[in-house]
Amino acid sequence: MTNFQYDTNFLTWFIGFFEGDGCFIAAPKQNSSHKRIEILQSATDLPVLHYIRSTLRFGVVSGPLDDWPHMASYVAYGPETISVLQQIFKNNLCTENSRTRF
Repeated sequence: MTNFQYDTNFLTWFIGFFEGDGCFIAAPKQNSSHKRIEILQSATDLPVLHYIRSTLRFGVVSGPLDDWPHMASYVAYGPETISVLQQIFKNNLCTENSRTRF
């Protein structure tokens, strides 16, 4: 998985999407020492999260969520997938707030 290659148009869109006003969490996975990246969106954006999942070829999409039925999530966890996301976002996040949160 460390040798990834994605379409430039997708990467540009994905980085912008990631930096948008949506919510993302970078934290350990529940009951695990592995880190996770989670993107939370309105459940109406479920097709967008599936698009991210199918293009990246890793992660899990869930929604609507039990605790928040109006929300959906994309979650990537484990060292290899986090490494791919770090490579995608490294030096590509535009706002200081996004760089700090990531």
